[in-house]
Amino acid sequence: MKVLLILAFFITTAVAAELDININPKKPVFNETFTVEFVIKTDKQNVEPVISFDPLGAEVVSKSDVSTSTQYSYINGRSTIERKMAVTYELIARQPGMAYLRSILVEVGDEKLRHQTLNITILKNPQPSKKIFVRAEVDKKEVYAGESIIARYYLYSRADVPVSSMEIKKFPKLNTFLKRFHQEQISPQRVKYDGKIYIRRIMYTAQLYAQTPGEYEIDPITMRVAYTKNSNSFSGFGLGFQIGKPMYKTLISPSVEINVLPLPAQGMPQSFTGLVGKHSFELKINKNKFIANEPIELDLTIQGPGALELYEAPHLLDDKNLEEFEKSSDLIVNKDFSGTKKIDYTYLGRGNVGLKNQKVKFSYFDPEEKKYVEKTLNIGDVTVASIGGQKKVSYSDGVNKNPSVQNSSVEVLDQSKSFIFKPLTKTWNTFLYNKKEIFIFFVGLCVLLVIMFAKKLYRSRTPKEYSIFDEIDKFGINYSRLYRLITERYPSLTMSEAIKKLGLSQEGERYFLDLIKMLNASYANSETKTKNIKIQKKYFKELQKKIENAY
Repeated sequence: MKVLLILAFFITTAVAAELDININPKKPVFNETFTVEFVIKTDKQNVEPVISFDPLGAEVVSKSDVSTSTQYSYINGRSTIERKMAVTYELIARQPGMAYLRSILVEVGDEKLRHQTLNITILKNPQPSKKIFVRAEVDKKEVYAGESIIARYYLYSRADVPVSSMEIKKFPKLNTFLKRFHQEQISPQRVKYDGKIYIRRIMYTAQLYAQTPGEYEIDPITMRVAYTKNSNSFSGFGLGFQIGKPMYKTLISPSVEINVLPLPAQGMPQSFTGLVGKHSFELKINKNKFIANEPIELDLTIQGPGALELYEAPHLLDDKNLEEFEKSSDLIVNKDFSGTKKIDYTYLGRGNVGLKNQKVKFSYFDPEEKKYVEKTLNIGDVTVASIGGQKKVSYSDGVNKNPSVQNSSVEVLDQSKSFIFKPLTKTWNTFLYNKKEIFIFFVGLCVLLVIMFAKKLYRSRTPKEYSIFDEIDKFGINYSRLYRLITERYPSLTMSEAIKKLGLSQEGERYFLDLIKMLNASYANSETKTKNIKIQKKYFKELQKKIENAY
């Protein structure tokens, strides 16, 4: 009887699997994530649920791993094992109204659990007292085409919601804008938002430019945040710490609409640069009087908040005897979101040039005053004098346009342009006009230095065996020299084992094994007998290569 009672104690009752689904919050807000938790109760061991459903009006953002808990109970002489598995999905609805979870099916081993369609009400207005959220903030929502927009993405959290970790899962695309990215070092701030006190942290900053008028959107950012919920302070008891349940949430910022206005066509000057916002212009010239083939250098500097990346260098000097070289430019983005673009010009006077009172006009659009502002910069006189009264040389296509005036005693030479030496008057000019040659020179010098260093390093690391090879070649082979040669690389092996490990050819391996036997025999008597041993150099060269590869 006792045996039967003991057996009955271990008999377990088969429990049918059950499925519960919990939605939190019950009525989510559109563009805010909510969770759907699937809880499966079963007595099956070592199985994981396979969950499928069809969301309508919502999309899945993330899925958690399976969490498992096991409970044992004994009722009416029978023991029961209940295993509870939970899987949590994070979803988001993009529109207010109704969302649905249809075709819900959970497979646990060979059991299939079905659930009726779940109806979820999606609210339009956000909850007034959210404790943690992320939002994009812009400095202005209505701008002109080409005007700077500063977009900052902030994480807001209530003081009683400690944030332990933050991770950007998906950066905003912002593909419809010309964009610059900034790394702002801003400490967390205490701010008041919607009547509540929050801790605000900067997550991401971008400077944007819309090139054409129309309606634009600042794309959302997606973040994964770990924080503590329902924290209980024990500071009143002198413990000074908090206990709370760790929570993980995916946060998505709402999109922000931007209205981009067209620039006014009325009053747009010909000197308009395309820049929007207040800008400063500065122009410098190295001097005003030059001789032929002497570089004429001008530096143009523009500073302001506009899209300087798109600003094209204007033409400054115009004369048939001036040759303009390729311009170089450099753009620096400042911490105050303004940019500084420097453009370097170089001209060469190929003949007499006499430009008087040269001026250049620039204009930008001021969005605050809603008008175009024009600036005039004075270059002054630019004079180039030919040396020795040089005359202008004209090049033709080789066809005499007036044959009647051609002198038969004059030989017509090749009319292609002759090589003109590049100016070497200044260090900067030497680099500017000979940069290709200088680059090749320095590359060759660097390669030479690397080769010399590698050769020196190689010699310093040359194995001791090479000196032994020289010694063998000069004085002949004996037991001591062969032993040092072979066992220096493999000290734990015998000479025969080392020879076999080096992977020599069959002939080479046989030669050295025979040589080892011969030297072993002679070593027992006298090393002087080894002087007449003939060295096979081809096998020693093979051994030398194998030892090199072993390093």
